[in-house]
Amino acid sequence: MSRWLLAGVACAAGLALGAGAAPDTRAEFLKLVRPQKAELAAEVQTLETGVEFVKEKVTFTSEPGQRVAMLVLRPKDSSVRRPVVLVLHGTRGRKEGVEPWLKALAGRGFVACATDARWHGELAKGDYEDAIIQAYRTGKGHPWLYETVTDTIRTLDYLQTRPDVDGQRIGLMGISMGGMNTWLTAAADPRVKVAVPCIGVTSFRYQLDSGQFGPRAATLPKFHQAVAESLGEKEVNARVVREAWSRVLPGILDRFDCPQMLAAIAPRPLLILNGEKDDRCPLEGVERCYAVAEAAYQKAGAADRLKKIIAPDTGHAITAEQQTAALDWFTRWLK
Repeated sequence: MSRWLLAGVACAAGLALGAGAAPDTRAEFLKLVRPQKAELAAEVQTLETGVEFVKEKVTFTSEPGQRVAMLVLRPKDSSVRRPVVLVLHGTRGRKEGVEPWLKALAGRGFVACATDARWHGELAKGDYEDAIIQAYRTGKGHPWLYETVTDTIRTLDYLQTRPDVDGQRIGLMGISMGGMNTWLTAAADPRVKVAVPCIGVTSFRYQLDSGQFGPRAATLPKFHQAVAESLGEKEVNARVVREAWSRVLPGILDRFDCPQMLAAIAPRPLLILNGEKDDRCPLEGVERCYAVAEAAYQKAGAADRLKKIIAPDTGHAITAEQQTAALDWFTRWLK
């Protein structure tokens, strides 16, 4: 067993609270991401009515001055409350890009929906990396990951108002950046009953300490280069990455890192999908996260509710087999 994996297991020994998290983890994180109070003021527009499904466009207020845009694909029969699955896209993606997932989920009888991450799709108010650089320089806002968690929490509020949704059966999945937002949101909000983070489970601390931060930093090159220049560094090195991540994502290298947040999801069903050769989410880092989660799930008596599927010879992508496994996981635990 590697020293990184041993460190993860050792960390698990300090986790408590039944749900697997240190007592204040969820409360501390919610201080960063809890939405400011505002009326939802939801507006629903029917885009398409097919033989079996209805496609809707929904907008609602997350926080004062901030709207959320969402696609909904639901079975045409809305006379019963159904389980719902929210799908989160990756960096520089948009809700329309995950529509194939919505069709597959609706085909299994779910209400399926997808939102634009903040600074993406219809919520783009400028360049995403410029917004992150501004947050780094001013110390105000969390456009990288945390603001989208805020909007996702608010999306759960909206979903619980829908007459066709069973608010006690909410599933959440995401791809890449959406996968990270999935484990962050599920840890923060117990209303997420089933979570499936796809190619997004990674320990930020592991990537920094092991020197495998390059591919992660490369997803936001302008931001990391700006931090390097502000520190007088000629390249994006460990010092730059530590400063960048700690300032824009406070707590992500320790108390809100992936191992601790996965543990906070226990005992709710959690399926982790990753590629064996994914350099953005390196396998040893995934295993480190999984070891902590596994200890928490075992302590909670819920070992059967935790599973990982690593696709061999696969990079930062989801295989067809993993897609089927995700759909089966939601069917098993939400229906």
